[in-house]
Amino acid sequence: ELDEDGNPVPPPEPELDEDGNPIVPEAEPEAEPEPEPEPEDEDAAPLGPPAKRQGPAMTMLTPTKFVIFGGESEEVSMEDFVTLDLKGGSLAWVEHTVEGELFKPRKGAAMCAAGDAVYVFGGVHRNEDDDEVLLDDFFVLRAEGATVTAESIPLKGAVLPEARTFAMLASTGKESLMLFGGMSGATPINDAFSYDLQTQEWTRVYRADPAMATPTGELATFHGGSLLKISSGGGNRFDVVAQLDLASLAESFTFTGVMKNGVTKQIDALEKFFNTTEGAFGMSEDPEKLEESFDFLLKVMGALYNVKTRKGAVDLELDCVEETLAELAAQKISTSANDKRLEEARAQWEAIKKMVPDVKETVSPIQDLRGDEIKAKISAFTAKVAEYRAAFSKRAIFAYATGFSKAYPELDAAALEVTALEEELKDLTNLANMFEFPNMIKESTEGVAECREDLGMVKDIWDYSALVEKQFTKWRETLWSDIDTATMEDATKAFQKDVKGLPKKLRATDAFIGLDDSVKNFLTSVPLVADLRSPDMRDRHWSSLMEVTGKSFVIDDKFSLDSLLALELHKFEDEVGEIVDCAQKEAKMEVSLAKLEVTWAKVEWMQMKHKDTDVNTIKLGEEDFEALEDNQVVVQGMLANRYMKTFEEAITGWNKKLMMVADVNQILSEIQRTWAYLESLFIHSDEVKKELPEAAARFKAIDSVVKKILAEACNVKNVVQSANKSGLLKDLEDQQGQLEMCEKALADYMESKRRAFPRFYFVSTADLLDILSNGNNPVKVMTHMNKCFQAIEKLTLDTEKPGAGKRPKAKAIVSCVGKETIPFKSEMALAGKVEEYMNLIIDKMRSELKLHCFDAMQAYGNPKPRHEWCFDWSSQLGLVVNQIYWCQEVEAAFDAIAAGDAGAMKKYSEQQVAQITDLIASTRRNLDKPSRQKIMNMITIDAHSRDMVIGVIENGETDKSCFKWMSQLRTYWDSDIDDSVIRICDASFPYGYEYLGNGGRLVITPLTDRIYITATQACWLSMGTAPAGPAGTGKTETSKDLSAQLGKSMYVFNCSPEMDYRSMGDIFKGLAASGSWGCFDEFNRLVPEVLSVCSVQYKCVTDAQKRKANMPGRGLDFIDKDGVKHDAITNYKFVAADGVEMPLEEGCSGFITMNPG
Repeated sequence: ELDEDGNPVPPPEPELDEDGNPIVPEAEPEAEPEPEPEPEDEDAAPLGPPAKRQGPAMTMLTPTKFVIFGGESEEVSMEDFVTLDLKGGSLAWVEHTVEGELFKPRKGAAMCAAGDAVYVFGGVHRNEDDDEVLLDDFFVLRAEGATVTAESIPLKGAVLPEARTFAMLASTGKESLMLFGGMSGATPINDAFSYDLQTQEWTRVYRADPAMATPTGELATFHGGSLLKISSGGGNRFDVVAQLDLASLAESFTFTGVMKNGVTKQIDALEKFFNTTEGAFGMSEDPEKLEESFDFLLKVMGALYNVKTRKGAVDLELDCVEETLAELAAQKISTSANDKRLEEARAQWEAIKKMVPDVKETVSPIQDLRGDEIKAKISAFTAKVAEYRAAFSKRAIFAYATGFSKAYPELDAAALEVTALEEELKDLTNLANMFEFPNMIKESTEGVAECREDLGMVKDIWDYSALVEKQFTKWRETLWSDIDTATMEDATKAFQKDVKGLPKKLRATDAFIGLDDSVKNFLTSVPLVADLRSPDMRDRHWSSLMEVTGKSFVIDDKFSLDSLLALELHKFEDEVGEIVDCAQKEAKMEVSLAKLEVTWAKVEWMQMKHKDTDVNTIKLGEEDFEALEDNQVVVQGMLANRYMKTFEEAITGWNKKLMMVADVNQILSEIQRTWAYLESLFIHSDEVKKELPEAAARFKAIDSVVKKILAEACNVKNVVQSANKSGLLKDLEDQQGQLEMCEKALADYMESKRRAFPRFYFVSTADLLDILSNGNNPVKVMTHMNKCFQAIEKLTLDTEKPGAGKRPKAKAIVSCVGKETIPFKSEMALAGKVEEYMNLIIDKMRSELKLHCFDAMQAYGNPKPRHEWCFDWSSQLGLVVNQIYWCQEVEAAFDAIAAGDAGAMKKYSEQQVAQITDLIASTRRNLDKPSRQKIMNMITIDAHSRDMVIGVIENGETDKSCFKWMSQLRTYWDSDIDDSVIRICDASFPYGYEYLGNGGRLVITPLTDRIYITATQACWLSMGTAPAGPAGTGKTETSKDLSAQLGKSMYVFNCSPEMDYRSMGDIFKGLAASGSWGCFDEFNRLVPEVLSVCSVQYKCVTDAQKRKANMPGRGLDFIDKDGVKHDAITNYKFVAADGVEMPLEEGCSGFITMNPG
């Protein structure tokens, strides 16, 4: 069976029960078995509620089964299919496995159920690049137990729906679905499509301008056969509902049907207009009747006005009708009747246009006569409107004091009045247009329109005022304990935003100003209320609030927001803020003070046992000291707080306590440190007590007081309690002053010891104090020998445990550079003061080395060969003797050349090579480390000696006065003074006999030779030396090696910005008085102030050296031209830069090295 359109008629639908299930006839009871549980309940595992997500698709699959599909979440893959079974109230969630054709995970898809299937369209998919991609795919999901099968449906139809998200998809019957709206990116979509489930085709049934939709898309549903959508008419309310019956309107919008019906109606309307116009023009044939009847005149004038105003429109409409009829004819629709009617209508319209001039001429006199009357009426109406307009703006509806309850009746009355004016205006406007003076009515038209506009605007104000005031009234009834200021503030801000959105035209009116002020005042009061609800508010603060507002109140169970707002808090915003701020700051201070009490009640001194005594020293722990600093800052902050008055006494009290703890801790730390290291000197050193009896007695008294203070602090334990003892700080300051006097006496004492033994200038204060305190025990002093001597570790003593009142004797030198021992030919008694026997050790060291040197010369090559002889003597002396014989042998060769043996030097060169070969052969033996070092040193020096001789030969030198020979460091044994002497160029230096141990020696290069010449010339001229070169090139090591060649001690000082002029002055005094060399490494790191002073300090030394050098024999042992021997000058002194007179030993010098940058 087919319907009227030729489509098959579907079979009748079965009758459904209220759950949507078919009703089975009673004749077949076996078709109604008890429903079994759905398979999915057996196969799928129930789970808890799905994870949180955004943009899922949701629908009802059956009246008892709810479906969620997809969405976007960090925990969900956006492709899950979850059902919620509502049957029996179980609310069991079940997740299904999706199989079938692949589809992309998505959010914001449109979804609905039709029968047992779920249809899904579009959505947005997030790709691998995290970009959102709109989808336009369409697929169906069918659930079978725990599995859901997905099947893609291709899109078919004349017009296809575009990709979209958050659209509506709903079932509109058994065989169709409807897709409506949605979003394409940020653009709303305003169309609707119908989908036929049988033909699987899409048909667009609705389309409108997207600008007519809300910016975020439409909220819509399909209900009762109609499309319903809800939107906002303004503000934040959804209060506009629109309905569209698509089925009933579909036929009326068929193209040909609309055209056919429409053209007939158009012709009917035109014929009616033409007939009416001709009838009115016919009345003009009787001028007397027109003059008598104003109604007749109006009809004629109206017809003339209509022809005049509609002439172009009528011409256009006739053309449109003609084209429409042509189009219908092309569609094979009969139009002959309408064609004839159109032809007659055109003729009738042309006749009417020709009649116009005659009609106008006929009615012109009557028009002029009646026009004056109408002008008078319009003028009167204009005056009436102006008067009404003036009174209208002063009506009570514009005054906020009227209130919304009284304003509404006033608005209704005003609306009726304006409506009456509009009716009268309408009539007069028609007359003005017909009688051709429309400008006269313009002023009245604008006045009435403004009244209508103002009326609508002021009604919006009163509508919002009613909403606001009702909400405020409800809030004011809230009890003090139930106030939610956050909600109130958010809602009031929304009110304020909406008030600002009201028409700007009426913002100057009292009604708007009053509403705006009301909202602003409430918004101002709400934060103040929130502040006043602070738990920090105390009774004293509420009293201050009463005093500021001039109103009293009682906070009890009935105290509400209205009670507080009655204080008009918005008028006292600053004062309330001040009170709340005060309460909060005072609460913080109260908490801080309580914390101070708890913290410092538990802080105790850290006690440490002092050496092997029963005395304990004390100090603050690191954490406690940090807490002290932090708490002092907190208390200082409270002192600076202008709200401290309430807790002023407690704050000032804690400020004094903590300051006292800090002061006592600082001074006590200094006292303990000074007392601890002075105790060993003034209490346990008999020598110091003997040398400084007055200072020792003073320290004894200090010792008693300090121990008493420490004992009391240890007994009390609590830091605050013990530090704040009355008079403690003054006692500590007194003891510190006494200790400073002891320190000064000790400093003077140590300075005297340094002057007595200048090498003490190179020893730290702590080490010097230890040396001085153990001066009577040489065994303990031995541990500091390497700090006073360059290569002496200690002296071998005849006993390590001398008896009471006895001292050991020294038997040998033990080296700290390499492994070597130099035995004394006679034992040395370590008697007297420490500085005395230290000077004796220097003399003993030099005399023993000189004796050993003489013995080594005697044994050189006799009876042992040279390469065996070197093992019997110290490395240092072996090199000296080796150099002495080398000089003798080279000069002997020069003498032989002068006597006529031209090959003497070559012969000696061959001898040198043989000697070195023997030494190299010795290294192949199994030697111990010290012996191997001696051999290596000999080879190093011999290699340079060999190269020098080869250079003499190559240069063809024949005279020992040649520069090649004179520029070498040459060692001689001067029998006149019975001592070794080193000469280079015109400079001559006595060998220093400073013990240097068994260390390695540098390879001597041509550059080394040049440095030796420069440095020795500087020393000979009583000047300093400044080797220059890049870092790591050996400036310092070369200077040290030169000192080893001359037997001088060299002290290397690493300069730093912390070195001051006093320490530099002490170093220069020590160098001058000990005759040592000093190397100041990285000299450029000294600050300019120290550099300027130390240059003066060193100049005092060099000036003294020059004065001594100008003396006969440079102040050293010498034999004059008459053969008379003169001894060296002893106890030669000079005045240092600080005015102190110091001894000047022979040969001191200064070297500075600097690294570029």
